Amino acid sequence: ASSPEYRVETVTLEKIFELYKIPRIDYLKLDIEGTESDLVYSMSQEIANKIKQLSMEVHNDDQEMLEKTLNDLGFSTHFERGELYGCRQ
Repeated sequence: ASSPEYRVETVTLEKIFELYKIPRIDYLKLDIEGTESDLVYSMSQEIANKIKQLSMEVHNDDQEMLEKTLNDLGFSTHFERGELYGCRQ
């Protein structure tokens, strides 16, 4: 039997910054049911520059690629107990 299909309206992080006129975020906690990596991989440098610190659960052995992406966006990273932390350098 196949699983039921659900449609969920989504919004991008860029759109949230724009809609609410957010100049910067001190701490962003990502908990979006396994799609944290999608958000990080699609994050623009402009948005990353507005985030001082972030943390997220890491799923599916994405740790190394997520850390590299965050490093490329200007974050130093630390991984502990399934949680990845990024801090703007």
